[in-house]
Amino acid sequence: MKQICVFLLSMLLTACSAAPDSAELVPYDLSEKEQFVLETFGMLESSQLLSFHAPEEAITLRVHVYQMLSGGAWEETGGGATSIGAEREPVDRLDGYFAMRLRKDLGIDFHIRCAGLASYQTDAVDLSAAARAVYLLTDAREITMETEIPVALMVYESDAAMPAYCLEDYFEPSRFDGRELVQAVTLEFSAQE
Repeated sequence: MKQICVFLLSMLLTACSAAPDSAELVPYDLSEKEQFVLETFGMLESSQLLSFHAPEEAITLRVHVYQMLSGGAWEETGGGATSIGAEREPVDRLDGYFAMRLRKDLGIDFHIRCAGLASYQTDAVDLSAAARAVYLLTDAREITMETEIPVALMVYESDAAMPAYCLEDYFEPSRFDGRELVQAVTLEFSAQE
């Protein structure tokens, strides 16, 4: 399945348009054919593809994966990074794509394409929840250096009744009091390696 994900990512990236002029993180708008392919593999509702065009001073993209602790604080449970380095070789700008897939075992796979492909995954989570709510970044965001941008929020609960949330709730963890499992994925751009 991992090879299929990498193949699909490569196929989708060949259809992507040029990066915007401003420093932005932009959800990739799938064509009808691309939606059909992801739907056929059962990945449409559990995948996210974003393009990024970082500020000129950015050399590193860090991905943070969090899980909410019972006390209402985020604990980092995974992540990864890619850097073009201070020498800016072989590329001179941190531009590329971020792809994420939510697995059935509640683990998360993600890939970063920028002068190469870096792949990471989190461990499975032992939970059988009746309800799942997934919130993904759906609009372009301006990139601010050294500031985490929430791109995904997943809330799991045994009770089918669950309040609605939004990505900005990441900054107010107390909103998730009483939920069985909450995961968040953020991206952070930095001028440091």
